[in-house]
Amino acid sequence: MTGEIYSLDENGWKWTDSLWKALETGAVSNPMARMWEKKRTGIVSVVGAGGKTTVIRRLREECLAEKIPHIVSTTTHMQTGPEECFVKEPDLEQIKSVLEKKGTVWMGIPISKEKMGSFPLDFLINVENLNVWMFLEADGAKCLPVKAPRDTEPVILKGTTHVISVYGLDGIGQQIQECCCRPEHVAQILNKNTDEILEWKDLVKLALSPCGGRKSVTNEMEYHIILNKADTKEQKKLAKKIAEAIIEQAQMSGRERECSENQAHSVVKSVHITDWLYSK
Repeated sequence: MTGEIYSLDENGWKWTDSLWKALETGAVSNPMARMWEKKRTGIVSVVGAGGKTTVIRRLREECLAEKIPHIVSTTTHMQTGPEECFVKEPDLEQIKSVLEKKGTVWMGIPISKEKMGSFPLDFLINVENLNVWMFLEADGAKCLPVKAPRDTEPVILKGTTHVISVYGLDGIGQQIQECCCRPEHVAQILNKNTDEILEWKDLVKLALSPCGGRKSVTNEMEYHIILNKADTKEQKKLAKKIAEAIIEQAQMSGRERECSENQAHSVVKSVHITDWLYSK
């Protein structure tokens, strides 16, 4: 488990080699409020494109290393998991048994050799009562680096505490119709045509849009953004420019909310730049 993660929030830049620690950004000044304490639990819904499953696999690896009980599943479709911890039926007792033995569960209904579908959402909500971290892939992207959700997407489970929106930097410089899942939705948000080029500023707009990365994210949920596939110095430099623009605009939006609603609320908790999360 190697690779540096650069994280930016309203307090500035930090770096770490742990995704758990990166997602603590903004809370580390108050140890009592740290979101990843072993005794705390929550639901992390991962949306977007360009490495969602890889993000979840990384979180799972770090949980295993720290002996933090957890469950991986989906509200849509995703890759199947390791056979030794794969629960294929919505059976709460079986889930408890595997969790006790392995400390990890990967669960869903097999629909092919490599893909699985979601258990009923009501069942997933009941699984929350097991009081372990649950990582959910809540969006589909057809292996493309960028997307915008259609009307029925993403499928954010009730009770979700954290939303991570993923973007693949390799989409920048390509035509929207070539690099984006749901290109017509992307084009509509950006006020572009699908044959136009996706620019770095477009990722800022998509990540902040309530019709894009922030769709279905409520004030009760922490919203994190991952800019993935920053594999070269040039891509890292560009990713930092994107992250700074996201945080700057999020702060402006937060100040506007404070004036209009008499309460402060940043629409983005933090932005993270990664290279080792590449999803083939």
